Amino acid sequence: LYETQYRDVTAGYERRGELMVCLTSASLEAEKDVADAAQKLGLHTEVLSRDELSRFESGIETDAEGAIYFVDDAHLT
Repeated sequence: LYETQYRDVTAGYERRGELMVCLTSASLEAEKDVADAAQKLGLHTEVLSRDELSRFESGIETDAEGAIYFVDDAHLT
């Protein structure tokens, strides 16, 4: 809906996804549940290990366990 409503708006609609960084294995497991639910709704998600997160966000050091990338997320300012 947002893409049809705001595609011509210059206010900053961008579909770039959202990265949920998880510092603990417990939070990563909980976020995986959210990702599974999102996939059941037809949304694209990617589970990133610590190494994959480092490659995804190169140049940033972190001690996070991993992350979930919600590919279909968008932002509107």
